[in-house]
Amino acid sequence: MKLEVAATTDPGVSVGQSAYAVEMPGTALIIKPAGQDTRPPIVAASLGTNPAGPQVSFNYVDVAKSGWAMSDEAYGHVTFDVNGNSYGGTADRFEIDNTPMSQGFTGFTSVDGHMTANVGGVIVNGVMTPSGVCVMDYGPGMGGFIGVKQPSAPTNLVTLGTKSFRGFLINQGKTQCVTVTPNGDGTLHGTGYQNPSGVETGTSDGGAGVTITFLSQPNPGQITMSIGTSGGAETLVACVSVVNGKTMLFAFGAGGGEPYNVLLVEN
Repeated sequence: MKLEVAATTDPGVSVGQSAYAVEMPGTALIIKPAGQDTRPPIVAASLGTNPAGPQVSFNYVDVAKSGWAMSDEAYGHVTFDVNGNSYGGTADRFEIDNTPMSQGFTGFTSVDGHMTANVGGVIVNGVMTPSGVCVMDYGPGMGGFIGVKQPSAPTNLVTLGTKSFRGFLINQGKTQCVTVTPNGDGTLHGTGYQNPSGVETGTSDGGAGVTITFLSQPNPGQITMSIGTSGGAETLVACVSVVNGKTMLFAFGAGGGEPYNVLLVEN
């Protein structure tokens, strides 16, 4: 969606400038603000009911903390025991290259979709959406995670390779409009667009784009992928969720050791 600024008190934004947004049905509205692409995205989440017990499983990818290193956690999955509004379980955690890490207990309390957790003595907040997508923010510079309810069966990677997506790349102070389309051979083609209106004019940012190849599915709905560029290849991990027939994909990558997230919704 294209949004136009009608009024502003922000000195970095002018009336008439455009912003862009994608809506994830029953989940969230994610906005790339007008102005410089260094502005962080705005995420408005729809509050939902608590997931039913006695157990519920989630896949998740991290939103990196400041100073994140390649040996830090990138993704994981966890099965929660549900006791009223409380959720507790032991997470299986992994580095970006799929190296297992030590397990860690994780838990939260959710009331009408508002999640709270005690992390090292600090109370942090998040949301649980009607689609079962959840987001937890650990505070400034401390990162967080994006999780989705684990599907009952593995995602069909052949079908996934035929889908088209729009969304945003959020990369260490840069928010960029992106599209992902099928190459016709089971791989996908990703393109990032120049700020401010390259997504409308078709002006790419940094060349012809990347090739996305699906590698494995270590957990139902949790997929490892290779991103190929002229400079080589890097690994991403994505959590996949399907809501009202639309596929949503939340990914974590670390090109050159710099972490980033990709948020996509099917066209």
